[in-house]
Amino acid sequence: LFRKRGYSFHQLLNISVSIARVFSLKENHQYVFTTLNSRGSTGPTSTSGYIGTLLEGKVNLSNGIQIWSVPVTGNYVIEVSGASGANGTDVNESSWRIGGLGARLRGYLKFHKGSQLKILVGQEGDRTTDFAERPGGGGGGSFVTYLNDTPLIIAGGGGGGGTPIEQYKDGEPGQATEKGTRCGGTGGTGGRPCNVLSGGGAGLNGNGSGGGVVKPSLSFINGGTGGSSPTSIGGFGGGGCGVKSGGGGGGGRGILEGGNGGENWGSSYNIGANKQNLTFVITWIVFFSSLITVSVVCIRTSKINGLYTDGLVRLLLLQLLTGANMSVLVVPLTFTTAVLSSPSAKKGHSTFIQTEEGYYLTGHVIDRQKASSALSCVHLCLRSRPLCRSVNYGEIEGNMICELNDDGTDRAKVNAPSLVPMPGYVFGQMLDLTVSKTCSKTFVFSTLGARGETGPTNTLGYVGTPLEGRVTVSDGIQIWSVPETGSYVIEVFGASGANGTYDEDKSSWRTGGLGARMTGTFQLQKGTQLKILVGQEGNRTTDPYLRERPGGGGGGSFVTFPDDTPLIIAGGGGGGGIPREQFKNGDPGQSTENGGRCGGAGGYGGNLCNADTGMVDLQIPGGGGAGLLGNGGGKRGFSIRFIHGGTGGKCPVSQGGFGGGGYALKAGGGGGGYSGGGVLSSPNIRVAGGGGSYNSGKNQQNMAGVNKGDGKVIITLQN
Repeated sequence: LFRKRGYSFHQLLNISVSIARVFSLKENHQYVFTTLNSRGSTGPTSTSGYIGTLLEGKVNLSNGIQIWSVPVTGNYVIEVSGASGANGTDVNESSWRIGGLGARLRGYLKFHKGSQLKILVGQEGDRTTDFAERPGGGGGGSFVTYLNDTPLIIAGGGGGGGTPIEQYKDGEPGQATEKGTRCGGTGGTGGRPCNVLSGGGAGLNGNGSGGGVVKPSLSFINGGTGGSSPTSIGGFGGGGCGVKSGGGGGGGRGILEGGNGGENWGSSYNIGANKQNLTFVITWIVFFSSLITVSVVCIRTSKINGLYTDGLVRLLLLQLLTGANMSVLVVPLTFTTAVLSSPSAKKGHSTFIQTEEGYYLTGHVIDRQKASSALSCVHLCLRSRPLCRSVNYGEIEGNMICELNDDGTDRAKVNAPSLVPMPGYVFGQMLDLTVSKTCSKTFVFSTLGARGETGPTNTLGYVGTPLEGRVTVSDGIQIWSVPETGSYVIEVFGASGANGTYDEDKSSWRTGGLGARMTGTFQLQKGTQLKILVGQEGNRTTDPYLRERPGGGGGGSFVTFPDDTPLIIAGGGGGGGIPREQFKNGDPGQSTENGGRCGGAGGYGGNLCNADTGMVDLQIPGGGGAGLLGNGGGKRGFSIRFIHGGTGGKCPVSQGGFGGGGYALKAGGGGGGYSGGGVLSSPNIRVAGGGGSYNSGKNQQNMAGVNKGDGKVIITLQN
């Protein structure tokens, strides 16, 4: 494709777009509920895994069950997957007994804004690490109910695999029907073991059964805790435990049964319309469509990991019900459009022309010119932008005339009063679409639910976000490839230090310092890989025998190239000391490069210093934060520099957060960052410093001490 004077190039494309009649809603309406990285028989205790998703700040937890309010009235599709049972294993992998896969159910339901739902996402069955032959616990069922426990849709969990002995078999799959099998319960009660050593799965209303060493699984209405035994653990969601046979899967309601012991499974329930109940389904299609005037629709097909491990619950708004007999269908429609380019077109945009044959726009003509074709007419309009918004093209007195209009993009529709039928004419209107192959311009990186001194181990927290399938994890550090060349704003938040506490008397607590916030603009090339470490909040001991509990330092958040050359880093806050007079609140993460309170400089870690002499004193009861290049100071498990992994400091009392946060013994730990925060001590004061920050970008906005909790990284494409 090359320049030639007097020529213009035109290309026809078929684009799927979504047209909405309500313009105030601009977000996607797909909600993905996960286990939040919780494992075993009990559910999640934190919603930090939803940071950066539509569920951030929208979900409350009650003993592991997630409570969520419907955001808008409409028709929703709900897809629920039960969890799989654990494998039964021994040293010979070829003889393993495989845990059954969870069921998947889909239904369509109408919800009113503000309705509250209880959502339990089933967790994979577990097994012991103590014995040579290890049976698998049953997978938990996944439940969606109203607050009064009236069920909407439930997917049964898979049965656990038995011990690898001839008579013990693979676990069977969660069922797509309401009826369990063999020794399953009835009327929503739990399953029971029949002449086998194991525990049955729980149902909606009834616990699973099991005697002797078996602790039975609990029904959904009793909390959904999985069963346990010395050899295996059932998954949260009512999974049964195994002793020699695998545990039964959870699930069930009404005539549904929890799976029985002995390699059996949970059953399922679905009251939705257009039911699709599948025992084995590993692919699905999601329509990501925004309710804006016109938007590109992305269609993705992917495997659902929940059918193999943990469960999953997805809700997708299909139709927005607005009242007054008006609704918006979020369904893709196909138009043929012309895509043109011109030196006068806005940089970063393609120009789309939607045409209507046999129509003419009246009252908006600003110019008339001869044109040899409709596309030539459109090209004339493109050159006259922004004054020209649409065109009329047709024959007048034997000549093909192009009329340029000053309106049409917003109000010109087939039923608009100014758009009239006119045989032989073609009406075309301009549509500006910013086209992004990623279907999103903002990418939010979180801790993925990880806590403490080490980082995340998987990316399940990104399911349903623009980062799904685009991030890998290497020892807690996230690796991401830039999707397209352009100017990116990177906003980085350091994590806060933990509070220093004394029992429940909050008035005496020493608060952890808040993390820094750094923002800069960077020109990045498509395919460039970035290393991203999202700092984690400092930790604090839960030892019941320690009434005074100091806070670990917050981890810094880092964005670097693969060779560890830094782009931008936000320092973490210092941890609060124990609640005694000389121990103080932690300092905030710094907006400058050096760490606070005898902190490091030039990318090195913070020290422990005597405030009177200025000398290093390793007897101080706390740990310095690590930097980009240097470890934090301390006698015990000092924090590790970013280039060697960024692990937080470790000691018997309180740990530093991932991202180089320092440990705490009595004084708080220093914050991690570009340069680590130190710990300064004298007879009258002991205080932990915040980590330093770094910014090599343009248009910088650097702020100390603004972020509470875990860190985060937000990357936004500008053009």
